[in-house]
Amino acid sequence: MKKIILSLSKAELINFVNDGGYRSSSFKDEGFIHCCYLEQLDYVANKFFTEDQIFLIISSEAKLKSHLKIENGFPHLYREFKSSDIVDIQALNKVKGSYDLASILKH
Repeated sequence: MKKIILSLSKAELINFVNDGGYRSSSFKDEGFIHCCYLEQLDYVANKFFTEDQIFLIISSEAKLKSHLKIENGFPHLYREFKSSDIVDIQALNKVKGSYDLASILKH
């Protein structure tokens, strides 16, 4: 099974922990949460984030099952991302203008 990755800023991660779940700001309008696969992470992180550090909430296709739809090649979660969905959390740091994926790709 493939890993499903939700990328969050530090503030979003804190809210996730405090609330026990996560709904993106666009969830109300679009009805889903944007996620990505590991091989899409470089594109997603460098296109949509500017922070020096972001956090990767890692789950799996098996955990998200029927609420996960693949659209235009990207996984979309059609419900709140729950703390029980989490397999791992990793920090991703920006180095010399782009995110350093080397440590993430080793897992």
